[in-house]
Amino acid sequence: MKLKAALAFALSLFALKAQGEKIALVNGTLINPGISRIVQNATIVIDGDRIAATGDSKTISAPKGARVIDCEGKFILPGYIDTHVHFFQSGALYTRPDIVDLTKVRPYAEEIAWVKQHLPDTFERYLRSGITSVVDVGGPFWNFEVRKIATTTAKAPRVAVAGPLISSVSRSQLDLGDPPIVKIDTPEQAREFVRKLAEQKPDLIKVWYIVDKDHPVDSFRPIVRATVEESHARKLRIAVHATELETARAAVEEGADVLVHSVIDKEVDDAFVKLLKEHHTILTPTLVVFERYGRTFANRLNLTPEERAWGNPEVIASLDVTKLPPDQLPDRIKTALADPNGALDRIKKVYEVALKNLKTLEDAGICIAAGTDAGNIGTIHGPALFREFQLMKEAGLTPMQILQCATANAAKLFGSETGAHIGKIDNGNFADLLILNSNPLDDIAHASDIDKVIKNGVLYSIRSLENAGGDSPGVDVNALAESYVKLILAMGEHDADYVDAYYGPPEWKTQSQGKKSLDAIAVEATRLREQLAKIPESTDEMERLRREYLTKQLSALAARVRIVKGEHLKFDEESHALYDAVAPTLPESHFQEILARLEPKLPGEGALLQRYENWRRAFVIPNEKLDAVFQLAIKACRERTLAQIKLPPSENFTVEYVTNKPWGGYNWYQGNYRSVIQVNTDLPTYIDRAIDLAAHEGYPGHHVYNALLEKNLVHDRGWVEFSVYPLFSPQSLIAEGTANFGKEVVFTKPERLEFEKKLLWPAAGIDPSRAEEFYTVQDLMKELTYATNEAARRYVNGEIDASAAAIWLEKYALMDEKQAKQRIKFIEKYRSYVINYNLGEDMVRSYIEKRGGTATEPEKRWREFEQLLAAPRLPGDIR
Repeated sequence: MKLKAALAFALSLFALKAQGEKIALVNGTLINPGISRIVQNATIVIDGDRIAATGDSKTISAPKGARVIDCEGKFILPGYIDTHVHFFQSGALYTRPDIVDLTKVRPYAEEIAWVKQHLPDTFERYLRSGITSVVDVGGPFWNFEVRKIATTTAKAPRVAVAGPLISSVSRSQLDLGDPPIVKIDTPEQAREFVRKLAEQKPDLIKVWYIVDKDHPVDSFRPIVRATVEESHARKLRIAVHATELETARAAVEEGADVLVHSVIDKEVDDAFVKLLKEHHTILTPTLVVFERYGRTFANRLNLTPEERAWGNPEVIASLDVTKLPPDQLPDRIKTALADPNGALDRIKKVYEVALKNLKTLEDAGICIAAGTDAGNIGTIHGPALFREFQLMKEAGLTPMQILQCATANAAKLFGSETGAHIGKIDNGNFADLLILNSNPLDDIAHASDIDKVIKNGVLYSIRSLENAGGDSPGVDVNALAESYVKLILAMGEHDADYVDAYYGPPEWKTQSQGKKSLDAIAVEATRLREQLAKIPESTDEMERLRREYLTKQLSALAARVRIVKGEHLKFDEESHALYDAVAPTLPESHFQEILARLEPKLPGEGALLQRYENWRRAFVIPNEKLDAVFQLAIKACRERTLAQIKLPPSENFTVEYVTNKPWGGYNWYQGNYRSVIQVNTDLPTYIDRAIDLAAHEGYPGHHVYNALLEKNLVHDRGWVEFSVYPLFSPQSLIAEGTANFGKEVVFTKPERLEFEKKLLWPAAGIDPSRAEEFYTVQDLMKELTYATNEAARRYVNGEIDASAAAIWLEKYALMDEKQAKQRIKFIEKYRSYVINYNLGEDMVRSYIEKRGGTATEPEKRWREFEQLLAAPRLPGDIR
């Protein structure tokens, strides 16, 4: 049995990739910064996701049937590109505990969960800022999932990514099991790590070249050299964090393709400029980030109007250091608050060098790509680019030069085939465009005066993007999901069996221990359902399923409250209220017919039950051989599952043998892709149970189900509601149904028979020549599984007592006295939960086979099975 499910963290508004239409932009002024070209009265034709034609109105006209957008008085540019962001950082005060440790105020795990949960919101804020592409230059391995999610999300920029940074120093405070920064000590370690990164097809390999008194420039240089050699051998580019002149010089000499920051310790010299030219190195200045830590800590933050309007309000609110508990202030913030002018003076000195260096490099023809380092404390995802533009202007760059840095130059850094088709308004390029109300060439401040954004050929009015984080369905659902989790935990304080698994933020569990009353829980569940109903219907199937999931789970919670308060529901009423399903009522004649077919299969004298017991004693696995047989079954099920379903590399489970339990097996999912599987040995274990338990509890059953939910929904999408599993809920029917059906997915009947005869039966010391005979009987026995439902229905409804229910099971399910008594204990504890096994299995089988996943199409069956495991579907979705 599996009374459990799955899950940490940040995403929600996932639209399917939008399909562009045929659009003609007419009468506007086209600005193509990459070639400093301006076209008056321009016409730009967009067909799908590409630019089909560009030119003035004399040479290009709007094609028939196109949607015409009159851009008279407006200015059309390529979408902006921010070439230095970090999605694993929020920009909030708690996002870098290695710099200021505020984990007692907000645990870092909670911060990362928030980041993942709000990723769709962050994506949309980039579009609102006119940024249609970004480069994430370093983060945990889940960065690669961010790229994947952005690719399939309509309101998201294009995303290029690097994985974890290869570093000269460690940052243990950021390590939650998937560190964004990895200390490398030897060249061979560097090569090995590059090879590991290369498996994820990164757009860049990032080196964090930190230099201080304990880490001189030359000490890390061999590792940089090895990183460059190994990366270039795989045609992977190297980006290096190097803010000192000599560090940057060493990095470029070793072959760095990109410098991701300005040099800030001293003015660049002619030799350095020449070196950059010879190596065709791209440099990203990230001017804005150099002021934001100091200004935030000193309470002198200078957010632009764009940042205040379009930045995430939760992030911005967190940046007020005066709101921190005084006893939790880190020394670095105390020092800055005590001497804010000193902090500002240090920033001024940095800019005296950095701005001059930027002008020198721009004048020398070095390729400068605009980037912000967004996500660092105080550097706001999205609109921080406009503060970067201000600082580039202060450095002496012209508006056209700044725009070139943010478009054509930035596209070169983005790289790949995508980079070759963004950043310029050319035929065949992606239709990522901006329509501005005022001319940015007159004043770069006009670059934020955005009227419309076109991403991938889809046109968004600025109004449709202005509610990012405010009224967007995804963000509302995220907030409701958090409330849902806390409500489930509160219910667990009243009902010890209710919360089967939880691995969300630990503090939420602690907060739930105040014993919210059952009435308060019911009221809150109703309120949450009402709020969910107010959210506009999403066109994205996963978003729709998510909302339906929460609604149904909350309905089941309300029903469970009534039951715990003492309300008695009939069996079918209860199963409908808790599991959104009702099992068929079957007459005794149904089971009598099956038993009649069993009679000739079990020769001998006496009652059928006794003959069945006598017959199957030959198929018991001896206790001393049980673990060896079970491990063989697990190994086979795991190998066959991994050949079809990609699971996280760290997934695993352990097996324990227990006694005195009301169930036969149980998966205790621990989170982080780990399970403990307990096997009850109170009763004899028959040979078929080896595969049954291995598949049901492990592969491809509960363990795989939980691992996929944790990865795909919690970690990849940030849907925190899957960090808790309420046992008495519709989710259980899917969990148990897929686990039972998984036995047929992992082995077809002929495959299972062949495998067992060859390995399991000999390992158990059982005669394999009787395998066909055994399964002929067991196939008929499976048809009797609904007899348990009927015993439970009659018992729960008060029609029979426990003794009569046990007799029913002996008669119609052919359970011996001990097994029947154990099953009655289960029914007394879990009541209508029994339908989740047989009805759940039948519903899952029907759903998958209707979609082509029949026994004769095993590959299709696996694909449909995997998709069901990894989605928030409930019984109503598979009927």
